[in-house]
Amino acid sequence: MLNLHSHPITIVTAGTERYMPMIAQTCNACMRLNYGGRVYDLGGLGFGYDWKVSPSDFGGVVPPNTFKPSLLLDAQQYIAQGKIFAWLDGDAILANPLDELLSMNFDVAVTLRDVEEIGTTGRRDTDFLNSGGIFFRRTTAANSFLADWLKLCERYGDQEALNELVGPGWLVANWKQAHGKTFVRDGVSVMILHARMWNNWHEEKYAKILHYKGSART
Repeated sequence: MLNLHSHPITIVTAGTERYMPMIAQTCNACMRLNYGGRVYDLGGLGFGYDWKVSPSDFGGVVPPNTFKPSLLLDAQQYIAQGKIFAWLDGDAILANPLDELLSMNFDVAVTLRDVEEIGTTGRRDTDFLNSGGIFFRRTTAANSFLADWLKLCERYGDQEALNELVGPGWLVANWKQAHGKTFVRDGVSVMILHARMWNNWHEEKYAKILHYKGSART
């Protein structure tokens, strides 16, 4: 689908062959909810837009995934100004409507772990935000955020880079107080959503997005 302007919300996702069942579920949910959908084939998926990714991007316990911001920069050019688009990892499923986003005021909305999970790993890439579910409004500010995220990804990987962009210099105490708040970062309005509702890896069916990330991953 090239022209996504008529849809209030568009879901962007990507994956390899192993993620096909989950991506297919998300595509079905998009059709049911009248959301737009743009899928990228990272290798063997069999549908969507071909997108070449270095094998090193998938390595490690927390893969670098530097392809995410560049892929989103590509996708957003097909979305009308002011419309919402959401990134879902290939192992995440759109489970319930996201229409509440339409009345929220943000350029970027990110998902933060439960308070009791924050700071437990001692790693900046796994202690705070999870990049498997992120929401954007098609604005100049969001475009700048994506461009900055891409630059930082080349140094840190996608998840640590996202934490650096949203909470530069923050300590665990700062993150624990951030749920439900909005911060301005270089002219970008960033809202902090609770992952339990918006990017849930505990298989709780009330959540908007269910994220079946591997047990070894965080």
